[in-house]
Amino acid sequence: MGRGTPLPGAACGGSPGTVGAAPGGGGDSPRRGLLADGYESALLQQHDHAHRSCSRSLDGTPVLAAITQLPTPDVAHLAELATLLQEASPAQQDHIVQLLLADGYVRGLMDAFAQAEDLEDTESLHNLFRIVRSMVLLNEGTLIELLVSDACVQGALGALEYDPEAPSKASHREFLQRQAVWKQVVPIANEEVVARIHQTFRVGYLKDVVLPRVLDDHAYSTLSSIMLFNYVEILTAFQRDNEVLPAVFRKLKSLPPASSEWVDLLLFLQEVCSQAKNLQNQQRASLFNSMVRLGLLDFVTTSLEVGRESPALYGEVDGRAAGSAQPADAADANGGGGVGASEGGG
Repeated sequence: MGRGTPLPGAACGGSPGTVGAAPGGGGDSPRRGLLADGYESALLQQHDHAHRSCSRSLDGTPVLAAITQLPTPDVAHLAELATLLQEASPAQQDHIVQLLLADGYVRGLMDAFAQAEDLEDTESLHNLFRIVRSMVLLNEGTLIELLVSDACVQGALGALEYDPEAPSKASHREFLQRQAVWKQVVPIANEEVVARIHQTFRVGYLKDVVLPRVLDDHAYSTLSSIMLFNYVEILTAFQRDNEVLPAVFRKLKSLPPASSEWVDLLLFLQEVCSQAKNLQNQQRASLFNSMVRLGLLDFVTTSLEVGRESPALYGEVDGRAAGSAQPADAADANGGGGVGASEGGG
């Protein structure tokens, strides 16, 4: 993130230059026309802005003041907000996060996006891309979760389609709406678990498809941490639920091996086993013991036998399982939605 700096020509504590003044500063000032007067007026405004936002520390270095108010989240102020977010210092970023999380502010930005897109306002759309990108790079988990929430995800991903440096416009919303179909292999009654599954997929899509080339290490780690926490919460909920895992094994036993539903259930178990590595040792051992009692090893054997009889099917299962770990690109984001669902284009 760039550090906030005073506007050009207005150093903290300094005085603005005077357009048209004599080089030596002596004698009468030469006559200035309207253009010079207007230019001097602009410099004075910059000087005032710098004094309002800057103070000096004991050693004389500029110190940027805390930001107490953000520009109104409307089309007219998008450029100002984009610059503010990009140039904020680490100390200012903490205040900015709190202001962004204020009730209704991010939603106001989503409304501004809808308006800018309706008007085909390219400049505003580019500024919205910079704003949403900067919001992700603030590395605040609560803010990222807000961006991928049901209320904001379409606007946030829509803004990220308008990268001014991209050769062509992306289609993130179309992918999520038409190709990323959530397939619930067994009923999951816990709405919080379902919400976490959707959130995990969206965060993974953001991390691996939308912004991989602009994420710094801290932002990448923040997104990964959100996904990791969600995986742990989902698996913990499955362990506490007496219906989900038993229902998976009952359904597996009732279906012919290699059928489409059987393969989906097998992929579900593959994802559970894969993400179980994130659990504590005791919790992981308890989960595997439960699944072994329900017949996990029998289905592992059956899947290997099916693979020998039908190499093509085995390759399909292997490929889909590999794709279910996390979305690698927009064409194969098959299961970044997390445990309990195959959320990707089929």
